[in-house]
Amino acid sequence: MRNSKLQLIFSYTSFIGVRLLIAASAILGSFMILFAGYSLYEQIYTQNRAFESGIGDFESEEEIIESQSNIAEEYEDYRAWIRLTDTKIDYPVMQGKDDLYYANHDVNGQSSLTGAIYMASANKADLSDNYIVLFGHHMDNGAMFGGLDRYLEEDYLKTHQKGIIISPERTFNVVVFAAIITDAYDENIYTVGDRDLSELMEYISSKAKVEEKVNIDPVTKIIALSTCADATTNGRLVVFCMEDPDGVVPEPTITPKPTGEAVVPDKQTETKKESLWDRIFNPGGSSYGKKAWALLNLICLIVTIYILFPLFHLRAKYGRIRNMKAFNEKKAMLWDEENLTPEKQAEREKIMAKALLHHGYKGGEITEQDFKEAIENMYYDVSAFTKKFRIGIIAQAAASLLALIVFILTENMRLPMTIIDRWTPIMLVLMLLCWLAGFLFTRYKKALEEEQKDKAEQGA
Repeated sequence: MRNSKLQLIFSYTSFIGVRLLIAASAILGSFMILFAGYSLYEQIYTQNRAFESGIGDFESEEEIIESQSNIAEEYEDYRAWIRLTDTKIDYPVMQGKDDLYYANHDVNGQSSLTGAIYMASANKADLSDNYIVLFGHHMDNGAMFGGLDRYLEEDYLKTHQKGIIISPERTFNVVVFAAIITDAYDENIYTVGDRDLSELMEYISSKAKVEEKVNIDPVTKIIALSTCADATTNGRLVVFCMEDPDGVVPEPTITPKPTGEAVVPDKQTETKKESLWDRIFNPGGSSYGKKAWALLNLICLIVTIYILFPLFHLRAKYGRIRNMKAFNEKKAMLWDEENLTPEKQAEREKIMAKALLHHGYKGGEITEQDFKEAIENMYYDVSAFTKKFRIGIIAQAAASLLALIVFILTENMRLPMTIIDRWTPIMLVLMLLCWLAGFLFTRYKKALEEEQKDKAEQGA
């Protein structure tokens, strides 16, 4: 008897331990899948986001010129806008106190792997130097200055020479004329300010991988666009432009301070104050405004679906009714079985006593059907549990489907990520409803206990 109790305790302990281990593995696996998925999303998102300026989208040079006053007022470190015709280089130019800040911060000062296009800190803020260097990351998808390596192709350089630089002080057209490969310590390239341009032109020509002669004389300003070269850690690809005084600069069609709706909103017009509710459930989450998707909502969706389709318990969960029937059939075999062990004999007598309680006082003998009904009453009613189980599965499926619909309709994963948003309480409620339906309808603790007890008794 003592051994049976010990085995029963050991059986329960093993059962709980296995379940805890499986649960821990499921949680760990889910988080690993979630982290891997988020890492992939972040990489794709970062690459795609790098094509955006972070300030606004301008279809024409006239729109950029018209917005200069507003942009300069909104962004303290803004210096100019660079656009090379028929390329993806179409960005605002920032200038930090050093040459590192905007390498890992966007135009809004938020940490960013893509950084921003920025001018050398030693250059004058009004772009009056005759030699200016602009820096940008070399993104694999061609964003930022990732497209500069195309200028190492002679045909590409010939057909993509034109560009424009627009600042609050002035606007000038530029023409690309050369591309070189050098290193980050090349003082002839990275010494900025007022330079002897004739000597600089000679040096560029001596190192040029591709060069296109341009009939501009005298050269009054050179702008270098610098990015990383893939060959070496300190390797640099530099594309050179010169000011084209004969280029046609578009004139603004309206005044720089438009009276209508500005492309970049004035701070003075933003008088609406945020409530505590807005700050909690409409978090900014990024430098691109309040539009964002919530990570916690995605976690709730994954957990809700996991409850409906358990990762490690799919057969156990959806085979529970079948297991219950098999358990009852096994007990029913006691009706015909002979040469019973003492344990099974005791089990049979207990069932017969239950059958007598329900049928003996009505007269007649205990039939096989009475015996089976007694088993149902003693352990669990398969038909009743089947109904409950189906209700639970329908409730869980409805909660999961609703959670999926809510997530699809309210979350845009192409936007910046935040932790929560106004839809998070709904996602949490749906997740809890799915868990509650499973707890109340799709589990049968008594059946589980009887199965464990039966196994322990058989082992004894």
